[in-house]
Amino acid sequence: MSGSFDYRSFAKFANNFNRNANHARVDRFMRQTLNYEGTELNSKVKERTPVGVYTDHWVEFTTKDGKHVKFWASAHGKQGGTLQKSWSKSHIEVSGRTYKQKVYNKVYYAPHVEYGHKTVNGGFVPGQFFLHKTVEDTKSDMERRVRDKYDGFMRKVVLGNGK
Repeated sequence: MSGSFDYRSFAKFANNFNRNANHARVDRFMRQTLNYEGTELNSKVKERTPVGVYTDHWVEFTTKDGKHVKFWASAHGKQGGTLQKSWSKSHIEVSGRTYKQKVYNKVYYAPHVEYGHKTVNGGFVPGQFFLHKTVEDTKSDMERRVRDKYDGFMRKVVLGNGK
């Protein structure tokens, strides 16, 4: 049994594949995809982050020596939103074939709001887990988008019609 094989079409395919699957193109695809997903996660976690509310109010109490104290506490000049505005994403780090980008908050009290914290009187304020919940809620959409982009990228590489 014998057969023939046209090596020219295979060579053309191999040349297209090598030209389109070069390291620079793969690197650009990975960085663009990761940057897009990092931006999406960053904006969604900002939406979910709680904002402090400060209002003017009366403060009233009795001191240890029995003196009654009452005064107006003004929140003038205070405004919430620092935690929400402080979300950012890192530069993309590449180690071997792994690409990484971190979404983080640079406000010192962010972990206390996220995970909870003890109070002075021995109580505990539970965490709100806004970052954790956002990651969990967006994980499947993120995986689908990345898979679709990757499939499109590979189609261009294999068919040789990409830039």
